[in-house]
Order: sequence, then structure tokens, then C-alpha cells
Amino acid sequence: MKFKLIPIDLIQRFDTHMHSVQHGPIEMKQFNMKNITDLIDMCAKKEIKTICLTEHIPFPLSSFDPTPNKDCAIEKEKWVNVLTKNKEYIKKYAQQKGVSIAIGGEYDFFPRNNKFYNIINQIIKPEIKILGLHFVDNITVVPNDEGIDCYNEKIAIKTEKQFCFDYSEKAFQFAINQIGIKKIISRYFSLLTEAIQSQRYDIVAHIDLINKYNQNNKYFVEDEAYRKLLIQVLSFMQKKQLLLEVNLGGIKATGQLVPRGWIIKEAIKLNIPITIGSDIHGVNEISNEVWKFAIKNLKKVGLKTIAVPIITN
Repeated sequence: MKFKLIPIDLIQRFDTHMHSVQHGPIEMKQFNMKNITDLIDMCAKKEIKTICLTEHIPFPLSSFDPTPNKDCAIEKEKWVNVLTKNKEYIKKYAQQKGVSIAIGGEYDFFPRNNKFYNIINQIIKPEIKILGLHFVDNITVVPNDEGIDCYNEKIAIKTEKQFCFDYSEKAFQFAINQIGIKKIISRYFSLLTEAIQSQRYDIVAHIDLINKYNQNNKYFVEDEAYRKLLIQVLSFMQKKQLLLEVNLGGIKATGQLVPRGWIIKEAIKLNIPITIGSDIHGVNEISNEVWKFAIKNLKKVGLKTIAVPIITN
């Protein structure tokens, strides 16, 4: 992915991380071209001239999605029929609206599935690849004595291959009570490091998503050990030349920079390019106010330039 560094005082609204459809069994199954054209129309209206469409990349197997509705990613057939086959039309439609669009994707990371990702990338030909880790593996979260699992579903005893740690705070707390926060954090950063070293991606999104429900240190403290793990991840990003995303969705939810200001300062020290993605799921979530908040507070932590993708239609 090619990008240019723009002085923060001259930056115009852009977006490297947009989903046209919300999570939900109906919404994901009915994903269609109207979702995309509506998003482009809204971006044109809001004067967002450079955007990246980054729907959730299909999973290797449906069994990799342990959530009740299995709505964490677009199905492969749906992706091909809506996005791959209509890529030229989408770009032309955006161009007519004065918008430059890159069609990429947001990837989770499932180790030992290199063959699948090689195949899926050949099929969808993503222009921008975002790493957005929502799952940790090698962690077994079993139902409680009443047969209720971490996703609040009544099921028989079963072992899941993955745990979706940001599905809900209740699920997160359920897992912590069973296996402890240290194990979840350790596996999260281990997977993040392995994914970065795989050199499949361009941008790391919401790098501290493990902190999503940890407002006011509710579940853990960002102690020296935690900071050491995160800084180590940043050092691998520097070596592999990945961009760091400032996530507007996280800012909207927490009222502070996401990732945290201290993480952005560390990234600046390492000369890691920083970009901005809203991580919206549907047109109604686009907010220029959150963008303004981000720019104001990025200046406060010392950011001088922002990485904007170079898109060719």
C-alpha cells in the first residue's frame, strides 16, 4: 500500500477503515450493492474524498466464528458476488461522486491457515489489508454449571477453537473469571506479534482492543509488563513497516484517543506512520465531530503528520 504523509494542520477528512454493513445475522446475509453505494453517497455528502472499504474478510471455516449468530465476517460467496464481481462498477460510481475508493478488507488472524489466506487474497485482490484482531485461540471458555456459555447462550458443553474477546463485556468478564486476564492479554499480544511478522498486512487497527472494556482500569492496570508487551508489538510494526491506526470508533465509545495517547507517543518515537480509520459499520455512524476530536488530541500528543493512502481508480 502506498501512502503520503500530510502535515496534520493541512489534513482533510479521509478514512482508511469503513464497513458498509452492521454485524447481525440479517444484515450480513443481506449485504448488497446498496450498502456500498449508500456509504459512498454519504461520504460524498460529508466531503470525505478518500476512503477504504474494508469489510470483514471471510473466515477459513464457519466453525472459526464461535458467536451465536456467526456474523463476524462476510461469507466468501457473498463477498465475491457483491464486491469482487462489481469492483470496477464501485470504483466508477465513487469517481462520479468525487470520491476515491480502495477496496480492501479487515482480517482477523488464525495461525496455521496460510493456504486459505493465499487463496482468499487471490480471489478478492485487496488493495489495503487491515489487521484487526478480535479473537484469541488456545483458550477454552466452557459453559457454567447452568449450561450458559460466555456469549449468554444455553448450550451443551463444547470447546471452541476461538474466543471473541470483544463480543460483549459479559463475555469478556465470563472468560476472565474462568482463566484470568493475564492469559488472555498474553495470548492477544502473542497473536498480534505473529500476525505482524507474517507480513500480510498494511495497517494495524485498534491495537489495544484488548482494553475495550477496561475503562478506569476495571479489569487490569496498564502496568510495566503490559506496556512492555505493547511497545514490543510496535517495534515489530516498525521493522515490517506497518501503519498504526487511530480508531475513531474507539474514540466515540471511550471519549479518549484509541489507541491511548502514550501508545501514539511511542509510535511517534519509532517513526511509525499513523493513519485514521473510523471503523464505522453503516452510514449512520459517520461523525465529523469525532474526527475533529481526534485531530485536536493527536496534536496534543505531538503528532506532526498523518499517513493518507494513495488510491488509483
